[in-house]
Amino acid sequence: MNKDEALRMALEAFEEIDGINTETECITIDVDDVIKVIKEALAQPEPEWVGLTDEEIGKLYRDGWSNNMEFARSIEAKLKEKNT
Repeated sequence: MNKDEALRMALEAFEEIDGINTETECITIDVDDVIKVIKEALAQPEPEWVGLTDEEIGKLYRDGWSNNMEFARSIEAKLKEKNT
């Protein structure tokens, strides 16, 4: 489970609790589990940005783009590939 999934799960649990009238309804959410999920998510390190090497940029450049915008988009696509 990644950080976004864990925080989404915690949010859904708290939204469910928020919609319950605790005087007339039973809460079925284990708050300890929600707290555990949040703590685990927060403990996950942020992914480190991965850039392009000079060789990768050179290869993209040599691929022969017709204009600078296409070259920029190719760099953008390569960075997205490396960082997802």
